[in-house]
Amino acid sequence: MSRKATNFILILILSLIFGCASLSSKYTTQAAKLETAGIIEGAADQYYLALQADRTNADAMIGLKRTAQEVLDSKLRNVVGAGRQKNNQLIVDEYADASRYFNKIKNVGMKLKWSATADKINKEAEDVINRERVANSYQLGVSALTGRNYRKAYNYFSEVIRNDPDYKDVSNLRSRALKAGKVKVGIFPFKNTTRSFGVEDAVQATMLGGLMQANDPFLEFIDREYLSQLLAEQNLGMSGIIDEYSAAEAGKIIGLKNVVFGKIFEVTEDKGEPLRDQLRAYEVKSKQVEETYKVGNETRKRYVTKYYGIPVTVNTYTNSNSVRISGQIQIISTETSQILKTEIITSTMSAAVKYAECGGCNYNRLSRENPGDQTTLGGFLTDIMTLFSSPVDKSLFKASKHLTSTTQLKSSAQRDLGDKISAALLRYYRN
Repeated sequence: MSRKATNFILILILSLIFGCASLSSKYTTQAAKLETAGIIEGAADQYYLALQADRTNADAMIGLKRTAQEVLDSKLRNVVGAGRQKNNQLIVDEYADASRYFNKIKNVGMKLKWSATADKINKEAEDVINRERVANSYQLGVSALTGRNYRKAYNYFSEVIRNDPDYKDVSNLRSRALKAGKVKVGIFPFKNTTRSFGVEDAVQATMLGGLMQANDPFLEFIDREYLSQLLAEQNLGMSGIIDEYSAAEAGKIIGLKNVVFGKIFEVTEDKGEPLRDQLRAYEVKSKQVEETYKVGNETRKRYVTKYYGIPVTVNTYTNSNSVRISGQIQIISTETSQILKTEIITSTMSAAVKYAECGGCNYNRLSRENPGDQTTLGGFLTDIMTLFSSPVDKSLFKASKHLTSTTQLKSSAQRDLGDKISAALLRYYRN
């Protein structure tokens, strides 16, 4: 680093230091005026700002210690006052306000005196509030259980257990809610009416993974392998299930509440054709040219920089691929054999590329217009021309030329469709 640069940085640092010191002094002066006027909290705020600007300001440090302690003491008295009123929520709110202020002053390196009495009052208030919250959640859980809203009841009872695991009979009630509300769902093998082999298996595998990861205690999804086992135990076979009605009947026998059927009915792959567009442009170059000039009667020589344009061809290329996969799911009740829900879900994945080439030219020096022979002044104007008169966006010369294949897009679409189907099933059962 040059001496000139070093001196500049030093001057900048000193300017910042003196600027902060001046600002800190300004805050300190204002704080002293407010303190004299009896506006203690305002004075404390100004002393705080002064210390933020300059931690070495001794006057601000002394003033903040004095005024901030007075402000904090007032806030702690509010906690005690709320305790006398036996207003538990007000106690907690005032205590939180005092705590925030204490930590704020601590951030500038100053620790104020705290009240153990306030701690005790706040702890007692929090205990009361927590007991009231537990009792309220318990009653809400009981009401939800009575109203057969088992998931809501389970959540309320879980909240009680988090705060007080031994509260009354909450564990038994939560178990009752879970047992009554649990749903067993059989996922039958998906069908594929397209010519794209194996798509149904890939989609269903991703869907099952999403359902299992949800880890929902109210939902038990039975996959093909376990279904076959359960059916075999009842002397039934998967091959005997030829339609939704027979699936519902078989599902009822093995204890399922619903059965789910899926079908892949569309797989469309659109492989694009690369398109090329050609543009004429000029690569701006420079050369040193000898010229003569006269000084009085004397002829002298000098070299000047001249600019000229070399014609080049700029090629821009565009291409795109896309894949679309559509499927349908049906949820069927084993009690009534009725279709509870039908939904068509689609996943579309696409990719595109656009890039430019100019046969190894310097793309940073391209211009739509031929600069012709230019002098140094003209060269400056030519620099401007290459900045604002490029034939194409210069970023295209650095853009990726790789186009994601339809095979890769198809794999992504299969996973995406599986995720969407699992999300749709979870949304249905949770709502």
